[in-house]
Amino acid sequence: YFFKDLIVKNILFGGIFHETNCFSEEKTRFEDFDILKKDEIFNLKGDYSQVSGFLDFASSNDLNIIPTINYTATPSGIVDDKVLDVFWNDFISILNNNNKQIDAIYLSLHGAMVTETCFDVEGEILKRIKKIKSLKNIPIFGVFDLHANFSKSMALNSNGLVCYQKNPHTDAYKIAYRAAKIMYDSLNK
Repeated sequence: YFFKDLIVKNILFGGIFHETNCFSEEKTRFEDFDILKKDEIFNLKGDYSQVSGFLDFASSNDLNIIPTINYTATPSGIVDDKVLDVFWNDFISILNNNNKQIDAIYLSLHGAMVTETCFDVEGEILKRIKKIKSLKNIPIFGVFDLHANFSKSMALNSNGLVCYQKNPHTDAYKIAYRAAKIMYDSLNK
């Protein structure tokens, strides 16, 4: 039992965060997203965001983070399909170049992203992850925004997604930290 606690867990991290306003005529383009890849994600540590909450928990509990990508944009109109396509290609490319065992996946999500042809981006991403043979049985945890459109696909293809509880979202960091702890506890049972 003692040695079980010494085994470092590898957590695959990714994020996509956009609150889509379907009534806006303004389209959200690829260029509107701030994109961080791999180790650039660690630059968010200390900014009190949901990503920072996860990073702080992981750091204080000796979790090894395998960073993939993190896309964020301010709330605006329907998102160009290109964003989901490029996000997914980036995610898969980094995943395929990973040579470490993955113990869990942690996602930073919004939950209300809509593209031109996909009305449930987060549910679609979770479903795609579960279709990858090597990830099929890997638990997925994360956090989503209070304004999310929580879908059946999000529920069926994750093990634990935790929602903000306050508006304004003064608890994003705290909720992300809590979601990371739930993930950690489930891995160490």
